[in-house]
Amino acid sequence: LTKGKAIQIYSILGMSQIDDLVNNIFSVFDRDNDGVLDFKEFLIATHQTSTGSPEQKLRWQFRLYDKDGSGSVTLWEMVEILVMMYQNDYNREESVAKAEQMFADLDEDGNGDLTEDEFVVGCMQDELLVKRLSTNHDTKEETE
Repeated sequence: LTKGKAIQIYSILGMSQIDDLVNNIFSVFDRDNDGVLDFKEFLIATHQTSTGSPEQKLRWQFRLYDKDGSGSVTLWEMVEILVMMYQNDYNREESVAKAEQMFADLDEDGNGDLTEDEFVVGCMQDELLVKRLSTNHDTKEETE
């Protein structure tokens, strides 16, 4: 899967301005940095994003938000990703407001950067988000 093909697929799904998202996905999953997700990398990406605990999914999502690989997420990085992700649900102003509020809620020490732990711990307190991140497999295990 090339970056161009990934952008084309997202476009078919009705998303636009997703170059940054695709670049982030490739920076996380294109382990040999050849600009192509080969079959193994694609399977790893599919597996990591669709299975695992809510915490594991949030840790993957954090890496997606951390565009520059600094180990922290700035408000600007969060706004940029959430505006793109919410483009079909909210206008830009609403998306920016949601990103700013989420960032303020998660930035416990108020230093302007979210660490991975701040992000994960804060998101895990949102019951609806945790429910959405849970898979049927996780739910089945909890009931057994």
